Amino acid sequence: MEQGSQTRRVAWVGSIRAWRREKERKESGDEAEPRDVISGGQLYRFPVTASFMLLSLFLAFKYLPNEYLSLLLTGGSSFLGVCGVGNVVLPVLVKQWPAWKKKTIGWQPVNIEVLELISIVMASPIGIWYFRKKHFLANNILGTALAYTAVEMLGLEDYKSGAILLAGLFFYDIFWVFFSKDVFGANVMVTVAKKFEGPIKLIFPQFPGAGQDKQSMLGLGDIVIPGIFIALMFRFDEHIQPSDGSLELRKKPYFWSVRDDASCFLFNQRDLLMFVIMIFRGPNVQILVSYFGGLALTYVVMAVFNHAQPALLYLVPACLLSSIGCALIRGEARSLLDYSEAEPDKVDSDVKTKEE
Repeated sequence: MEQGSQTRRVAWVGSIRAWRREKERKESGDEAEPRDVISGGQLYRFPVTASFMLLSLFLAFKYLPNEYLSLLLTGGSSFLGVCGVGNVVLPVLVKQWPAWKKKTIGWQPVNIEVLELISIVMASPIGIWYFRKKHFLANNILGTALAYTAVEMLGLEDYKSGAILLAGLFFYDIFWVFFSKDVFGANVMVTVAKKFEGPIKLIFPQFPGAGQDKQSMLGLGDIVIPGIFIALMFRFDEHIQPSDGSLELRKKPYFWSVRDDASCFLFNQRDLLMFVIMIFRGPNVQILVSYFGGLALTYVVMAVFNHAQPALLYLVPACLLSSIGCALIRGEARSLLDYSEAEPDKVDSDVKTKEE
């Protein structure tokens, strides 16, 4: 399944980059730009904010001239996609010309690093290609880069925060796909997804030149939200068993339990053998209820019922049940629930707030 392969790469590479980014930031004395952490009240406001934005887009498409609105949205989202591709290219440029890493151009308060500017210029042809042709391949390159950047730059403080965020978006996705038509007269989620011409989704045509009715779509939110949870599991694995980022199954049980690559065991005999051996080792049994399985189930149900499906309806249980199941079997449930990446000063301020 091409959808699974695409999202697998985003979760895999994004998880590694997010871990390395935090490691480098801590080693460099907080000189690196910190990631944006979704925590506290943001966890509860996230589904509400997402609902407001989705409904606003729906009403805008319904009442505003679509020609100018589409031009604005396509141009803006294409530029963000170009920046995403630039973020993918940037580490290569930094490795080639490390002396240029901190060089900037511009005037205060607007400065941009030279290598960042070069990476954006290098990525611009893809954005122009998409803006002019609306080709699905250009769309998927920009969308994948955006998702990859989001998984790298966004973070969760702990497992409980991840569970709260996933649970809120679980109900968000269900309402806007299944019940919005009864309230607003149309399926809000599907309407926006089809009318918004921009790399906010991945497109998979059934055959070359297929129209919208012969294409399957996967919103970037269905990649990014589970993706940052998968990245958290990668860092938890690294916390309980430091391995300098190794992806070996025995060193990353939680990452493998939720990541979207169940199919890889069918093609990698060594990992398959290791997995079978670990199953019979009692307390170290691993659970292979993965993101890939949830995504595959989404498309199976969609094909059977011929109706758009809220992907998070299947992905959220796959991520949460597989990870907590892995923890229960390994006897590490308390460690998983207590694991936190919150900065010490933030934890102290939160404790004081609760005491007051």
